[in-house]
Amino acid sequence: MNKNTAYTWEEMEERRAALKQQLEIKGQRIEKHCNQLFAAPETETPLDKVTNYAKMGFSIYDGFMTGFKLLKTFGAFFPRKSHKK
Repeated sequence: MNKNTAYTWEEMEERRAALKQQLEIKGQRIEKHCNQLFAAPETETPLDKVTNYAKMGFSIYDGFMTGFKLLKTFGAFFPRKSHKK
């Protein structure tokens, strides 16, 4: 597209509608991929369900502990504000 090209109002509205449609399609694709990525695994037995809950709990604990250790290690880079009177 040339910078010096003059566009009519109708051309801009058509382009805007086309871009809006493309954004909606891409948004639906992103939503579909996120749903697939974060969907809970299907279970067949109650034992599988308990195992999945245990894995989820351990993952949360592991994430918390990793964050705590990182904060403890790199805490010098993020000093806390002291309340001086």
